Amino acid sequence: MVKTWKSLIVLVAGALLLAGAFAACRRGGSATRADSGPSATVVDSGSETIPNAENDATVKIEAPDKDGYDLAYREEIRRKYTLKPQSTFRVFGINGPVRVESVDGDVAELLIVRSARSKNDLQYNRIVVSHEDDRLRVYREDDHKSFFSAFKKMPEGRQRVVVRLPRRIDFIGRGVNGGIDLEQIEGSLDVSGVNGYLRVAGQTGPVEVRGQNGEIDITMNSYTGSPIEMSGINGEITLRFVGKVNATVVGRGNNGEVTSDLPDFKPHEEEERHGRYEARIGTGGAEMEFHGINGNIRLLRAGAPSAGPGR
Repeated sequence: MVKTWKSLIVLVAGALLLAGAFAACRRGGSATRADSGPSATVVDSGSETIPNAENDATVKIEAPDKDGYDLAYREEIRRKYTLKPQSTFRVFGINGPVRVESVDGDVAELLIVRSARSKNDLQYNRIVVSHEDDRLRVYREDDHKSFFSAFKKMPEGRQRVVVRLPRRIDFIGRGVNGGIDLEQIEGSLDVSGVNGYLRVAGQTGPVEVRGQNGEIDITMNSYTGSPIEMSGINGEITLRFVGKVNATVVGRGNNGEVTSDLPDFKPHEEEERHGRYEARIGTGGAEMEFHGINGNIRLLRAGAPSAGPGR
């Protein structure tokens, strides 16, 4: 494919979006000292636990720090909520990875791990959990005290979010400085401003990803023509499909190759010569759109290993 001036515009726009999200996360967050909620446990570097009687003891999520990501002092927030079918879960402004486990029923459980270099630093970078019947939000609270507070050097804070959600959920992720790992999502997927990977083990519904710096690997269950749109991505994209696929692949301003092992995959070479990539899968149909992608795009059968570059 041909790199055009349009690709540079899209990639620069994606880079600016990522830079803004990354700066918001790495700023150490807020001088805000709002209460992060009653369900909290603080753990010091010597593994001494300071119990909080208001923790929800029924939330048994385990999330060991296998990668050594946490800083010396930690606070654990454990919550449980009931959600209506097809509710929305939104997470934003998190300086760390997000993992979503899928469960049956209508109960959502959260484990949020905040960490800092000292116990006193835990007063910054507070996490807010907001719940309504059909909406659950997790985000790092911003500092709205003054314009000048944005230039202060705040203590470093890191967060890890582990959530158990009903499968019938719409997922929105914004400004996450870490990977996003999802299990089964029977709803829409809307992600932007992520610095890290995006992995989805099973997706049913529309997909929109914008301004991401990292690889994408999504398995689409029973694809029936739901929109798939990706733009401003700096990384490899792998889409895996369960069952038969009928779609039209459209790309513009991309820097990389499009490969596929799907049956009846037919590129349109004439379109490619004019800076626009187009291919038909099966009988064609709904468009999968890729714009301003800096990396290879792989369209594979579910269960197939990722192809190597240029394959």
